[in-house]
Amino acid sequence: MVDYLTHRLGITISVQLYKSGYKRANDPVINYTDQPIPNCFSIYNEGFLFEKDLREKNQLPHVKTTDTLVQLFPANTDEYSINFDMFSAIFFCLSRYEEYLPFSTDEHGRFTGQQSHAFKHHYLKVPVVDFWINYFITFLNEHTNLDLKKTTRFHIKPTIDVDSAWAYQNKSQSHRLVSIVKNLINLDWDIIKDKREVLKGKIDPYDTFEYLKNSLNDKNPIYFFLMNVKRPYDTAYYVELDAFHLLLKSIDDNSEIGIHPSYESYDNPSKIKIEKDKLEKITERQIVKSRQHFLRLNFPETYNQLILNGILEDYSMGYADQIGFRAGTSLPFRFYNVDKEEVTDLMVQPFCIMDVTLKQYHDYSIEEAMIEVKTMKNTIKESNGCLSFIWHNSSFAEFEGWAGWDKVFQEIIKD
Repeated sequence: MVDYLTHRLGITISVQLYKSGYKRANDPVINYTDQPIPNCFSIYNEGFLFEKDLREKNQLPHVKTTDTLVQLFPANTDEYSINFDMFSAIFFCLSRYEEYLPFSTDEHGRFTGQQSHAFKHHYLKVPVVDFWINYFITFLNEHTNLDLKKTTRFHIKPTIDVDSAWAYQNKSQSHRLVSIVKNLINLDWDIIKDKREVLKGKIDPYDTFEYLKNSLNDKNPIYFFLMNVKRPYDTAYYVELDAFHLLLKSIDDNSEIGIHPSYESYDNPSKIKIEKDKLEKITERQIVKSRQHFLRLNFPETYNQLILNGILEDYSMGYADQIGFRAGTSLPFRFYNVDKEEVTDLMVQPFCIMDVTLKQYHDYSIEEAMIEVKTMKNTIKESNGCLSFIWHNSSFAEFEGWAGWDKVFQEIIKD
């Protein structure tokens, strides 16, 4: 907690046991005890940070919403300078504390956004941690001799998941034949027509990499590549093909590349190393960034495995079923292992919007998705945060119902 505050505030913070009358003449002192002290800057301490055992589900923080802030762990009195346990609230969000408690998973073994504390208490779409930090900076500047500056500014971080580089191209003759037979049985005439046109020279509907390059040329995007094939979820059938190697190298010339650990890696972590090694061999560079396929994330096991495999940054922190801030922040932070009570070197970059969430989970129209994107962007601008999002190279394919969704994509990347 101290490390995080030091980083976000840009000042050195030390913790001292309280002694009556203690005060250093030149340093502001914050009282963070179970009682407010007269004539002293005091923040409510609920006791959460000092507990050794995990709480039960029914003991998770109460929430109070004021005109300016969402407050977790609110005090029952107005005698404090800050009347909620802001430090515990930040820790509760960033640590993903509630995901260490028993919960029911969805069909993919995931903790869903809909069962989160933030969703149930209506603050999931608010980067509360970022607002708390900005509030704290303003409060300190007004009540101490400090002159702190807000250390972040609004920026956009695009990330692209490549689950399937091509819809039709670079498949074997036998695979094409089986696929066409299935289409005939299902009377998928539009898909059959589309396949024939691609085989005659039309650009594959998933081959949107030139469009992405031109759209994101000043945004420093990261592309996450799936490197495993096992139906129905791992679809990278082309990993050994020269065409894929050329694609990887062309993207690597202009953008960053990360590993997209397969659906199976969630239950078989040894696959992370195998897949990462394949990607490193092709790109001839060390891969240190990662995002879990299907966002299958389990605390703390998934992050422990990523750390063991040399991953320095993870981009899985968000929900498939909901838009918003899984860890209460739009900005990167270091993963804290609650089981071991230690800060790690793994940097976590949250995302708040995914294309599939908008279209498939919420069934938004293009117009509704545009409104959602604009609202989210304005909220993040207000908090001086980062708009990180997930888009798929395949999420422009008309035959899969993505016609017109390029408008939503362009709205997201617009400054």
